[in-house]
Amino acid sequence: MVGLFQFNNGDRVQSSVIGFEGVVNGRADYLYGCNRYFIAPAVDEGGNPRDGYWFDEGDIILVEAKFLRGDSPAKFAIQKEHK
Repeated sequence: MVGLFQFNNGDRVQSSVIGFEGVVNGRADYLYGCNRYFIAPAVDEGGNPRDGYWFDEGDIILVEAKFLRGDSPAKFAIQKEHK
């Protein structure tokens, strides 16, 4: 499904291989390869940002659609703590 994205920016997703969870913050499609997504995790306990990573589309699963729309990643940390 190259060229068409399965997930949207702002969706909360998780890696099915390593369990890394976060919000889709960017997407890329390559001329000779699969779609990839930049996943930004929640901030740490001190409120500091943590590193995000790129994952192949086939490696991630949807946790919650439209989790974030136009808000800062800090909202992810606040909502996650209160669930």
